[in-house]
Amino acid sequence: EAPELGGWYDEHAEEGLMVITLLGENGAGQSPSTDDLMDWATSYGLNHPVVNDSGWGVTGRYVPESFGIPTQHLIGPGGEILATDAFLSEDEVVANLP
Repeated sequence: EAPELGGWYDEHAEEGLMVITLLGENGAGQSPSTDDLMDWATSYGLNHPVVNDSGWGVTGRYVPESFGIPTQHLIGPGGEILATDAFLSEDEVVANLP
């Protein structure tokens, strides 16, 4: 999922696409460190932000019940939640660009 999202970001950023990867834990089940975040971005060649979402606190706001990991959420212009806990196609994402 990470390389695919990174590719979409690289291709569509100028059209208004923003991709943010949220990591709720590292491989040891702990809050990810800055090094963990940098390693994730480097491993997948990502140019978009990779941020700490300790305990999935932010992710949990968009998915009221339990969710699988990895998961994708599509948030449209103005913060409108368009899809949660989904696996989206590039066409679906591009169709919702501002």
